[in-house]
Amino acid sequence: MSSAMEEFPFHILPQLTKLKRLDLTGNLLKRVPALASPSLEILIFSHNEIERLDPGWSIPHLVTLSIKYNPMTDFPPGLVEGMRKLTHFDASGCNLGPTLSKGSLTFQSEVLSAVSLKRNEIVNLERGAITGLRSDTELHLEENMMTELKEDAFLPMLEDLGKNGKIFLSGNPIECDSWLAFSPNFQKLWKRLVELDCKNDISQPPPQRLFLNKASSFKPLR
Repeated sequence: MSSAMEEFPFHILPQLTKLKRLDLTGNLLKRVPALASPSLEILIFSHNEIERLDPGWSIPHLVTLSIKYNPMTDFPPGLVEGMRKLTHFDASGCNLGPTLSKGSLTFQSEVLSAVSLKRNEIVNLERGAITGLRSDTELHLEENMMTELKEDAFLPMLEDLGKNGKIFLSGNPIECDSWLAFSPNFQKLWKRLVELDCKNDISQPPPQRLFLNKASSFKPLR
């Protein structure tokens, strides 16, 4: 559905009990109220002029939510809480930088597959800005403006991911931090960082850590 609508009758959504998909791409919407729908599975608001999403959404069966390319500066509290079937979330190309604040995205879905925050001019992620990633979630942070991987923000996310989970970071001028290089789980964590072009190469474990790892395997004489 593509037109030049500036408003949409969102208040009728609770009555449309068989509506599964709502695509409002390419309109002139500026604000979206708290939405409620017992049936929606796919909701697309990309390429509008949305500056604000009101809090208090209740769309328990939502699988896909796209709000990309809107001039939003933040998310309403609890936006994705309660969306326990959500698999794909896309907020690329908004104005979420320079700082993504703690509690911005608190996912509660056990089937979360992909989260995209590309091209948002994000410089800094606060601790707990993104929580609830699953073992196979892909987090896309490409083409932002991050210069460092802060341990308090990235380590919890990396620990939530399994071998199939990834964080994509191409296009960020990152100086990789020593906490990652000297982590005892360096190899495991490193494999979860994709397209990370460090100014300082830490893709090989430093000799100091190799020595410590070997030394720690020695048993004391008795």
